[in-house]
Amino acid sequence: MEEEHRRFNSLVSEMAEFESNCGRSFIELKKIVEKHADLEEATVMPLLSYMESRIRPTRGVDRISLEKSYGQLLENYGKLLSDHESMRKMLDEIRVETYKIEVSRIAEEILHHMKMEEEIAYPAAVAAGEILHFDRAVQKKFHGAWNTDELPA
Repeated sequence: MEEEHRRFNSLVSEMAEFESNCGRSFIELKKIVEKHADLEEATVMPLLSYMESRIRPTRGVDRISLEKSYGQLLENYGKLLSDHESMRKMLDEIRVETYKIEVSRIAEEILHHMKMEEEIAYPAAVAAGEILHFDRAVQKKFHGAWNTDELPA
């Protein structure tokens, strides 16, 4: 997902250089995309990585940071979705403003990416946070206080 974010940011930056309404629209889109990707990378990505570490444990997990990411995700979930709605509207406007096939293709890729985030990544990150809370409760019950940042996965 991080790799896709970098690629989309690069493509949006290229499109923002157009000397047209389309270029100006991409400039506005770029502002939203950059902040949105930073928020996802601070909230969604750590939780998805946590799930991967449960499948393939390679190192300890910083559960305190994950708890923070989970709290921020819950706090910002509505913002993530409203960012997507804003981006959808902008992309629809851009597609109306231009008939360039490349622009339409990029818009479709971004729309598909947002749909996958909303239907798969975001719910998976919330589920990961819930599993983290369950693990924490089990740890407290059977092993005493939650007293370390680094515990085995």
